[in-house]
Parts: sequence; structure tokens; C-alpha cells
Amino acid sequence: MFRRRLKKKEAPQFPKTIEGFGYNVNDKGEIRGIENGISLSLSLSTFFFFRTQKKLNLYMDRVYNELRYKAFIDLIGDMVEEQLQAEPLNFQKSTIPTQADPSSGEPYSHIFMTPNAMTTTDRLLLLIPGNNTRIGQWTRRAMCDDNMKSGSMMKVATMAKERGYEIIIFNPNGIYWYDGKAQEMPPLTNMNFVMVPENEGPEVHCRYVFDKFISKVKATKIVAMTLGWGGFCLTELLNQYCNVISQIDFFKERVKGVAMADSTHSSDLVDGDDKRIWIRSVSFV
Repeated sequence: MFRRRLKKKEAPQFPKTIEGFGYNVNDKGEIRGIENGISLSLSLSTFFFFRTQKKLNLYMDRVYNELRYKAFIDLIGDMVEEQLQAEPLNFQKSTIPTQADPSSGEPYSHIFMTPNAMTTTDRLLLLIPGNNTRIGQWTRRAMCDDNMKSGSMMKVATMAKERGYEIIIFNPNGIYWYDGKAQEMPPLTNMNFVMVPENEGPEVHCRYVFDKFISKVKATKIVAMTLGWGGFCLTELLNQYCNVISQIDFFKERVKGVAMADSTHSSDLVDGDDKRIWIRSVSFV
């Protein structure tokens, strides 16, 4: 009895440029259709693929479209990272775990920081995003519908630099290692992946960055901005890390303000009256 050998399906191929998808980025940083000039959310019928045959395969269409959208967003993410590292922001990558060797092929990720973030004795801004976004981004939709600067962290970073802040950008989602790099979500297909060591979750990542970097900074005026799950990560950092007087004193003495937009945290989940009083006193969003 013979069985037909199943053919291995090839991974779909997508354009390597934003223009290949039919979009470009104008002088205002807006991502708009080349032919119609409208945003991505208003042109989904042309961006996504849907079969017109009688026997529809809606599941395969969904998987294909998710992969297509990810390929497009990855190109936007590349542009954001390039602009963060360029003049005038000049962000630099710091590898995590700190002992990882990127040339060895072992899993690793990175955070961003401005050149004097670790040494300034003045002002330092910490930026912690929410779920499912790549480093340097607040929301994908805002980047695609409004412009890249407001949807990413470029706008707030520029404003902070003008006010004399050094900046550290956390990367709580870039912890899934596959295709030879760290990515912000698990693979959409049946592909093996591993977690970046010592950063096996957003909360674990934030604690790692605080332990290896933030606890060693010289800045005397630290402020933090978080979005969504980033707010929960910050409060979990209080619970898990600040278990001795010296650690909570670091927050009380040097963290001067915390802005948590659309946060999922609750002060009731913060352990200890002293920590709850502190976070209420410094929160302004």
C-alpha cells in the first residue's frame, strides 16, 4: 500500500519594501497608499487577500493575512529602529542578557538607551510599552493611521531630549527567539521557538533591566512612562524587586514621577502600604 507523500508547503513570500506593499512614508511620517493616499485601516480590502472561489478557505486566508500584516509591520519597525539610532536621538543598543554573544547564534535581545543614560547625574526617562509591540513603538495602529513619530516613541523621545533627559527604552515583548532573532510575538505558524534567557516574560524582562541597568544609573531625577501592560510590569517590579529598604528607597528618593496611560495595573495589587502611598504620590496619569 502506497501513501502519497505530502508536499511541504513553502512559506509565502512578501515584498521586502514598504513600496512593494503599495505604500510609502511621506515627509510628515505618514504611511499612505501610493495610489490612493489613504491610511492602512481605510484600505484593508486592498491590503488583505481574500479568495473569491466558491470553496473558501477562511482559515488559510486568515493565516496568510496575519503573516502578510506582520511582514509589513516588521518593515515599519525596521524604520523606527533606524530613526531612533540616527541623529538627533542617537539611541544605542545594549544586549540582553548582558553576557550574551550575538555572534554565537545564542538567543539574545536588546534595549535602547541614549549615550549618557547610565552616567548622567540629572534627568532620566524610562519608557515601557504595552503588549505585542516591537521596541520603540507605542501602538501599531497609531503609526499606520496617524504617523510614525506619534505612534512610536520618537515623538516623546525628541521632546524629552529637548528638555535635557537621557532615555532608556525597555523591550518587554522582544523575548521570543526564532528565525535567528528576537521577536515581539510567538510565531504564527507551527515553528519552534525559545525564550530569551533571563527574560522569559514582560515582567521578568523589566526586573532584569532594572537589576542590570536602572539600579546602576547615576541620575537623581528619574521619571517613567508606561502604556497598557507596561504599567502592570512597573507595579510588579515594586512587588518583586523592592523587598528590602535600600531598593524601595531607590524609588522613593530618585523616581520623581510615573505616567501610566491605559494601564492594567491596580494599586490594590501593590504589596505594602508604603509602596501604595508612594505610587499614588508620583502617578500623574
